[in-house]
Amino acid sequence: MPHPKDDPRPLWERDPDRYTERAKARVRKLSVVDPETDCWVWTGATNGTETANRRLRDPRTKLRPFIAFKGRHVYAYRVAYEVWVGPIPEGLGIDHSCENRLCVNPAHLEPVTTQENSRRYWQRKRAAERATRIAAMRASGHPVFGETA
Repeated sequence: MPHPKDDPRPLWERDPDRYTERAKARVRKLSVVDPETDCWVWTGATNGTETANRRLRDPRTKLRPFIAFKGRHVYAYRVAYEVWVGPIPEGLGIDHSCENRLCVNPAHLEPVTTQENSRRYWQRKRAAERATRIAAMRASGHPVFGETA
């Protein structure tokens, strides 16, 4: 049997289980668990220049996490989903139920169509804006429609 180093195929083709374990270890090493949200916040490379400290404080950042996987640079949350859950079906993207783009916790990730991802985003955004308006009304002493005193 030839030595593994003599095999010209990449590791993910030669030994997919070992490659998957290495990918899991890298994702764990390059993320920090936020105890409040249970997000695994990515502290590795991103498509921008914000510091990891800022990333932990502001989950609404526009940054996206990157990692090398199977010879390409891809979004780290896609890698996390693939190594812990399974392949992402063709044509689907990943929705973060936690709304944190830097989260790589597979429990917070779900493959959806672009249309569904957009619908969910706007639905969550409208709900958040409504909650902000209601809180401001309560703080100023105004009655909120539908609530009894």
